[in-house]
Amino acid sequence: QSVVSAAGAAPRVLQGMASTVGEQDQPVFNERVKELMQLTCFVAGGLLAQVERAQQGQRSMGKLHTCMDIAIEVNKALSLHDFEQRTKHLLGDLFNVTSVRVLYYSEEQKQLFASPQTSRQESASFSLDKGVVGLVSRKLQVLHIPDISKNAFVDHFADGMQRPGRPMDSHASMLLGPLVFEPPVGSGGKTRLLGVVQVMERRRRPPAAQVGIGGASPDAISGPTYGEFTSEEQSLFGIMLRILAVVVLKIWKAQELSAKHEGSPCSLAYLLCSK
Repeated sequence: QSVVSAAGAAPRVLQGMASTVGEQDQPVFNERVKELMQLTCFVAGGLLAQVERAQQGQRSMGKLHTCMDIAIEVNKALSLHDFEQRTKHLLGDLFNVTSVRVLYYSEEQKQLFASPQTSRQESASFSLDKGVVGLVSRKLQVLHIPDISKNAFVDHFADGMQRPGRPMDSHASMLLGPLVFEPPVGSGGKTRLLGVVQVMERRRRPPAAQVGIGGASPDAISGPTYGEFTSEEQSLFGIMLRILAVVVLKIWKAQELSAKHEGSPCSLAYLLCSK
């Protein structure tokens, strides 16, 4: 009734219908009343469809703004370590998760590398036949795992289940995908795997400030504060991976050039230890 009221004339039509029926000893819906009711339902359906299209447009604009804000922030990074810290913070808030993990792929060693947790540790490395991180690296596809305890490919060490402090929920959900640089068509370049990004374990409560990057607007995606990742979130994650791949390749090359200029090693393990 509230939707019909927005149409203006519809309530008077309904009132006329009600008075016409009330004049009869017994309610009788003649053809004219049926036609008016069908017309009313048609108008209401049209209004609801317009509202839904408008909401979809707003969500699409929200996604675009979020992607642009994150691209600007990560593009400020000066090293792979800096890129990783910015990515963890931004994606953690965006997807409302307790853990974000970034792995880097070495073409020379054919392995994935994780940044050292402290300056005294060395970078941990994993072959591509280990865990779901290796699986998405081989298939170059985004993977959604609603419950990590029910996935046979999960490797607790390679997939980052073993972390310092509070252990991860054994039934946590995970969303992960490859960082892949795809050169422009006709450029002659080749597709390059750069790494893997994982977002894991929903927060039980939303962050204290439900605002977008820079405090501009509410989160661009809607969904539960825990549980599985929605199809909308999975789509947004795929977009973010493409953006992050372009940025990390630029930072990687710049850091390699800087290391060569200084006469320092250019290996991935060394670059990950450089702040």
